This record gives sequence, C-alpha cells and structure tokens, in this order.
Amino acid sequence: VLPVLGLLLHVFWGALGIGRAHFWLLLALLLLISFADRFVVVLGAICRARERPADFAIGRVVQGGVTIVAAYILVIVLRAGVPGALLASLLGLMSSMLAYQVLLASEISHRDEPFHWAETRACLKFGLPLVPNRLAGWGRQLALRPLLTHLVALNAVGLFSFASAVAALPSLLATGVDLALSPVYFRKRVAGSEEFATKMMEFSVIF
Repeated sequence: VLPVLGLLLHVFWGALGIGRAHFWLLLALLLLISFADRFVVVLGAICRARERPADFAIGRVVQGGVTIVAAYILVIVLRAGVPGALLASLLGLMSSMLAYQVLLASEISHRDEPFHWAETRACLKFGLPLVPNRLAGWGRQLALRPLLTHLVALNAVGLFSFASAVAALPSLLATGVDLALSPVYFRKRVAGSEEFATKMMEFSVIF
C-alpha cells in the first residue's frame, strides 16, 4: 500500500501546496521507517508473549537513546533538517531491531517446520480491517499542513499549536498510565492467577 500512496502523493503533491523539497529522500526514509517500525513491534510482541519484560524494556531504551543522540547530531549539529530527523528515527529503530535480534536469538532462529498458512490467514483476517484506520490516521496528519497553509491566518497558528498540545494531553496521560501499569501486568501475568486470566479473557471478548 505504501508505494501506491507514495505515487499518488507525488502526482498530487503540488495541489496540496507543500512543495517537493527532498521528496524522494523523504519517501524512501518513510518507507524504511514503516518497515523497521513493524519489525520492532513484532519483536517486542515476542518479548511480551515469552514473558521477558526486561528484554522488551532494553529494546525500547536502546531505541530511545540512539534516536535522541542521532537526532541531536543530525538536526542540531549538522543541521540536516527533516531528512536528518527521519534518519535519526530510522537509526533508532534499526538499533532496537539489532538489540532484539541479539536478545531473542534463540527464539527466532531458523526452523525446519513448514510454513503455517492457517496462522498467516488468521493474522491477515485480524490485521486487514485495521488498515483503513491506520490510513485515516495518516490522512489526518498529512492534512494539517495544507490546512494551516491555506485556511488558518498566520497569527492563529500559535493558538492552533497550543490547542493541539492541549488536545494531546489525554493521550499522554493514558500512555503514562499504561507504562506505569506494565510492570503490574507482567507480574500478574507471570503469577498466572485465575482472576487475571478471566479478566484478560473478558477484555479480549469486549475488544
């Protein structure tokens, strides 16, 4: 889907009033970031499924540390701009991929078992309905800059930015609570209490 969207954006980019600075470089970096991000999510899920929260945390910390250092060097020191910021994000994801590969070497080693088509079909059946939601999220993000350029007065951009930050607070609070409760989740998961298993089953049914 990503190459098709990239081609459409290339054709209609001028109509959005954004410009084409570093277009192909940004597109290549975004494609690589999308792949690396999905790869890291899968490896992180393996850590959680195998009850290895320490390994999961190590991968996240490595990603955050490398991203911050690379962003400082590329954006602040070398003044590489948006391409530098995206490259820093890619370097952070790749470092996390490497860390997870080392930590999970015994879990993801090559096997001689046949390919599980039934499991693959089940994953696609679960994941494909989520694609429109992800595309809608990208669409909302892409729409912000043209809207600011054409519809919002310059003196209102600051107010818009402030309102956006305030609107993001619930998400930040929810993320903070989720991170705070993760150790509790892992402890109860490892304990394997019947009450916890029942609650998780009820949550899955509701979800």
